Order: sequence, then C-alpha cells, then structure tokens
Amino acid sequence: MHKPLLIPTILSSTQHEALRDLELVDGTFPWIQIDVLDGTFAPNKSWYDAKIFQKQPFTSSIELDLMVQDPLKVIQQWLPVTNFKRAIWHIEAPVDHKKLIAFCRKHKREVGLSLAPSTDPRAILPYKDLIDEVMLLGVKPGWSGQTLLPTTIKKISVLKKIAPKLIIGFDGGVNEKNLSSLIKQGVKRLYAHHLIFG
Repeated sequence: MHKPLLIPTILSSTQHEALRDLELVDGTFPWIQIDVLDGTFAPNKSWYDAKIFQKQPFTSSIELDLMVQDPLKVIQQWLPVTNFKRAIWHIEAPVDHKKLIAFCRKHKREVGLSLAPSTDPRAILPYKDLIDEVMLLGVKPGWSGQTLLPTTIKKISVLKKIAPKLIIGFDGGVNEKNLSSLIKQGVKRLYAHHLIFG
C-alpha cells in the first residue's frame, strides 16, 4: 500500500533558480519533480537543461512533468541523468502514448499520464494497465501559486472507480488547507511548488 507522498515541484525560468531550489529540497524529499515547459501547454517556458543536471551531485529521485509537444525528445536528453526515474506527460500531447510508454519501460523508467482540468478522466482507460500513475492537474498548466479548481477534485472518485490500481497524483493548488482532504479522497502523490518554496 502506497503512503501519501509530498513531492516538491521545481518550476524555474533560469538555471540559477532551478539549482537553488534543487539544493533546498534535495535529500529532504525522496522525489523531486522538474516541470518542463516549452510554451505549448502554457504561455511560459522553463529551464531544464539535462546536461547541467547530470553534473549535479544530488540524491533525490527525479521525475519530469513534461508539458511539451515532444516528450520523447526531452526523455532522451534526460536518460543519462541517473537520478531520472519517472516521466509524466500530458495525455493531450499529440504523440503515440503506447509507443512512448514502451520506450520508457525499455529504459526502466516509471510512467505517468497527466490530465488537464478540462479533460475527461475516462481518457485514461486505454492506458490504465500500462502506466504507474495518473496525475490530475488542479489548475491550468504552467504557473505556480494558482487557486485549485473545485471541478478537478471530483475526478479523483471517478479515477478510483475506473482505474483502482493506479496511483493518483494531484498537481496544482495544493496547500495546507486542502492537503488532508486530498489524501482522504485517495491522492497518493501531492505535488507542490508554492506550498514548499513560497
């Protein structure tokens, strides 16, 4: 049985910010998420140079939240980073999800699919037995510090019914007031930037 886990998300526009935040949470949290934005799913872009991360002596496991058009390209860039253990990308991305899942499995990485606030949870059905996690976005992708959209919480119970074996993650709008409520409803991975770094 998986225990609930709080995972810091690093959403930085510069190398300095990203490495500063990484240093703050590395080793304290078992997992750290790097937000990867290329300007397609949100109007902003983030810094995520794999070659620089590869040189950093950090201990936490890394997962990528890939808010990009071409997740495969970024995953390939990150394969040499030994702490990179999990890739999550948007189900709305124009890619062959099954092919990309198979690529990640071949390279021994865990896999998750992310659902935007407007996406029906049933979109996960063709992949529910192939992935480790479904990550619900509680806000519009791209910016930290947003207020959680109440309609997204309703998706938790739907996912528990249609994919009871999947780990449910929740990203965006997570704060001290709703943390315990999300856990009670079945969320196992709670992603937060503003809660931790704010």
